[in-house]
Amino acid sequence: MPVLSLMGIVFAAYLAAGRLGVVAVCLVAGIEPYKIFLMVICIDLFQVPVYGIILEKSQWHKILPKRLQKWIQNRSRKIQSRMEASSLWKRISRYQPMAVMVVSLLPLRGFGIFSACILSFMLNLNRVSATIFIMSGSFIGTILSIVVFYFPARWLDALFT
Repeated sequence: MPVLSLMGIVFAAYLAAGRLGVVAVCLVAGIEPYKIFLMVICIDLFQVPVYGIILEKSQWHKILPKRLQKWIQNRSRKIQSRMEASSLWKRISRYQPMAVMVVSLLPLRGFGIFSACILSFMLNLNRVSATIFIMSGSFIGTILSIVVFYFPARWLDALFT
């Protein structure tokens, strides 16, 4: 299969199903697990600074009208007070590193690097520690995804050949 076609398929799988989609498509395409691991880690490592920059720039409201700035500040204060009153949020904030790792580890759509970046931003973690926690969750999640798809595929392949 040509490299550009494979890259297009991998990119489409990533957009459709995230990390699990990339792992599944790459295993079906016959790529070795260590290459899949490196590819997924590189994809995730590229996303962390991009999302971090987007989240940091979202705090700047200089181009917005003053009335809209006040509304945003009031909404953020209300959300902050609700989060502080929530017992779930208190439990999550107690285990900040683990919460960020688990969110980046989960292979479900809606979880992953972007959600972990938002959570670390909301928990006020610094850039270095947040990146370490996010990437360690991605590391573990990638290994688990490869194991989940690779070994059953080999077992089923042995049954039918």
